[in-house]
Amino acid sequence: MEFLNGVAKHVGKDVAEEQYRLYTSSRFIFIEKESEADWERARELFFKYRDQKGIDLFDSLAFAIMQRLGIKFTFDSDFAVHGFVMVP
Repeated sequence: MEFLNGVAKHVGKDVAEEQYRLYTSSRFIFIEKESEADWERARELFFKYRDQKGIDLFDSLAFAIMQRLGIKFTFDSDFAVHGFVMVP
């Protein structure tokens, strides 16, 4: 959903709505739902890395979900602090 916020802020909600419809109807994209355990882990991570001003609670939620799913790479350099490998 963070993606949609960015699209809405930069090019408008009409485009964000179109993008939402495209990826929610895709056979190739799966949207993972967060669990209460993911939120608990996210809060732990958020407060653990107090010195990382660029990392917000929703980034921490993404970290928690990625850890649960065993995802080891990222395209976001902020995620490297949590041990994810940055790929171009």
